[in-house]
Order: sequence, then C-alpha cells, then structure tokens
Amino acid sequence: MKNNIICWIGRTDLRAPEEEDAIGIGPIAQAVATYTYDAIDLITDYPNRGTKHYISWLEGRTPTPIKVHRFKLTSPTDFGEIYQAATQVISEVFERSKERPTLTYHLSPGT
Repeated sequence: MKNNIICWIGRTDLRAPEEEDAIGIGPIAQAVATYTYDAIDLITDYPNRGTKHYISWLEGRTPTPIKVHRFKLTSPTDFGEIYQAATQVISEVFERSKERPTLTYHLSPGT
C-alpha cells in the first residue's frame, strides 16, 4: 500500500532553506525526514518565485517524488477556499493511484 503525505507549504517551510540554523528545517522537512513516504503532495498559495527554491531544497533532502499544487486564495483564512483546494488535491491523489493510498495530512501550527 502506498503511503502519501499531503501538506500546505507554510512560511516557516519557505524560510528553512535560508534560515535553517535559526529556525530548523521546518515542519514539512521534519515530517519527510522522520517518516518514509511514497509521494509528497504540497499545496501552496505562495507565488512560484516564493516556492521554487524551497522545492529544490526539499528535493535535495528526499528521494520521494514531490508534486506541487498551486491555488490562488483570496485570503489565507478563507476556510471555504482552503477546504476546496485540499479536497481537490485529495481527489487527484486518489485518481492517480493504482491502489488506495494511506494518507497523512500534515498540519503544522500555521496551517
């Protein structure tokens, strides 16, 4: 059975590549370093320029394939839009999987 993790990229995650000495590796990298996953699905509403460096950095820390799902939110606290984005990603994960994966929903304090 496949084991997938789904998480939102947060500000601390984005800061980690440049500020690891001060803040650590961030919530997502901690999860990926602690457990073994077959796929990593990251959700973001940050601009591409804000996430590109982070994704490259994370790819250097894990052999696990990473898929980024980008959404534009009108507000980071618009729970309706957040819910729609999250359920869309979950549906996509199920659709692309040959067998039903075990999902880990990683929610950091800022999520």
